[in-house]
Amino acid sequence: MSKNYAVIQLSAELECARSALDLVLSLASLDQSVQLIMLDNAWMSLQSELHKRYGLLELLDVDPVLIASASEPALEDGDIEFQWIAKRDVNALLADYAEVITCN
Repeated sequence: MSKNYAVIQLSAELECARSALDLVLSLASLDQSVQLIMLDNAWMSLQSELHKRYGLLELLDVDPVLIASASEPALEDGDIEFQWIAKRDVNALLADYAEVITCN
């Protein structure tokens, strides 16, 4: 049975970003519905050495990365698809997921 998962990345630190990304990729490879949500400045990891690995999300038909912050980020490279929402709207969004996993 398939569940829908939200994986929340709280930090841009590589260890946190790698853990969140690995979890999302693992779930997606098992045909689970999964959404990566980056809070505040966690989106900066999209411009880290993990940049190419984030491209795998598209290959596995994962929804675009959701960035929840006070203002929309200005990413330098448009290769990674993302959507922005105001951080105040995150709690309402999380009610739609069967499982919420936090990586910090």
